[in-house]
Amino acid sequence: MAQCVQLPLPHHVFHFDDQRRSHDRRRSRMFGDLLSRGHTPSRDGARLGIARIPGQLELADEFAGALHGEVWRGSFDSSTRHLWDKAAWFCKGCYTCHVVRLILASQSPRRKELLALAGFDFVVRSRSVAEVRRAGEAPVEYAKRLAREKAHAAWERLDEVALGADTIVVLPDVVVPDDVVRHAALGELVLEKPADEDDARAMLRLLSGREHVVITAICLRHPAGAIVDHAETIVRFVEMTDAEIDDYVASGEPMDKAGAYAIQGLASKFVEKIDGCYFNVVGLPVSLVYRYLRKLGF
Repeated sequence: MAQCVQLPLPHHVFHFDDQRRSHDRRRSRMFGDLLSRGHTPSRDGARLGIARIPGQLELADEFAGALHGEVWRGSFDSSTRHLWDKAAWFCKGCYTCHVVRLILASQSPRRKELLALAGFDFVVRSRSVAEVRRAGEAPVEYAKRLAREKAHAAWERLDEVALGADTIVVLPDVVVPDDVVRHAALGELVLEKPADEDDARAMLRLLSGREHVVITAICLRHPAGAIVDHAETIVRFVEMTDAEIDDYVASGEPMDKAGAYAIQGLASKFVEKIDGCYFNVVGLPVSLVYRYLRKLGF
């Protein structure tokens, strides 16, 4: 969906009738097409909306010259062309709009919903990456690496910023039972998405009645490099009975969630307290993303 920005215009302006990408091949233009035909703003301080599309938009040279005070009356011929060229040369950079598009490098409906609710305009482009923890890799570094790989895989153009994210659940200093030993490394238990219902039950039994840490790493891949950071939230669960765990697993909700639960869903009744960003547990630390997007000009 096109965003709309506005430019303040002087009282006497030419009609802007040449919206195009700046890198498009320049076509011939008749000066008369730029003259007002009832479209000129009728008062001081009037504004002209210009649609923002991916890429660049550049004002016509004659129109940009008008914004710099070169308002012409009468005919336009070769004797005045050099004045237009001079005005256009000075303001070419002033009225070229570099439009950057945000790419969400995730198929997660929760991340998509969080970005949309926060008012971001974005498109989804997700590429598969191998989510395998390396030997000796700390949980935070693991999440950051996956976020970086997702963002880099989705980023394609210089006019894009790709947002990658990865969420894991960590149980520190836990005695790991045999049925979830494949998740353990470095004395910390990293819970990702369960492989099956038995895996989900085993994870939920571990979370029952204790605290765990939810880590979401983000990466913003942009033309000049990448921004990588993470947020952590401590979550404490109430004691859950086997029957409660079985009922929850039977709902199907745990199967595509890190740690086998959704805090915003049926599992909300098991959450005793949290310390940190709630949206981080859902799957995206929105305020952290916003802070960095502001630095990138969004």
